[in-house]
Amino acid sequence: MTPGKFLLLFAGGVAEVAESLAAGVDAAGERLLDQLYLPQAHEELSRALQGERPPPAGSLGIVETLGAAAALLAADAACKAANVALGTLRLARGIGGKGFFTLGGDQHDVEAALEAAAGAVSPGAVVDVQLVASPHPDLRGSILPRGR
Repeated sequence: MTPGKFLLLFAGGVAEVAESLAAGVDAAGERLLDQLYLPQAHEELSRALQGERPPPAGSLGIVETLGAAAALLAADAACKAANVALGTLRLARGIGGKGFFTLGGDQHDVEAALEAAAGAVSPGAVVDVQLVASPHPDLRGSILPRGR
């Protein structure tokens, strides 16, 4: 994390998560930077957060956001919009509170996912969105996981 900042992630039943979020917002008070309530999040988010990433394939999409909440919201929208797999998902730690993620899949699916990701958050929350139609194999090893 960035010094002096904390990122809390929790999952569970819809009502329980809503109640936990309300308690966290109340406890943070004026120090709260951002929040996200994401009922029925796509299963790719859980896999990526736990480090369980499928092998990458096809085109590569990269999304960078100004905050962790925006990254999660954008990644969820991307995965729900098209048949893509999340690769790397980094939230806040060592990147000044920003977030970024990578996607893999057929080019048309990655393009649709990137459009959905950018459209899911406010325009100012997205730093950049990139498509690499045919990434070099060396890039896959450095940015995307090689598989399980």
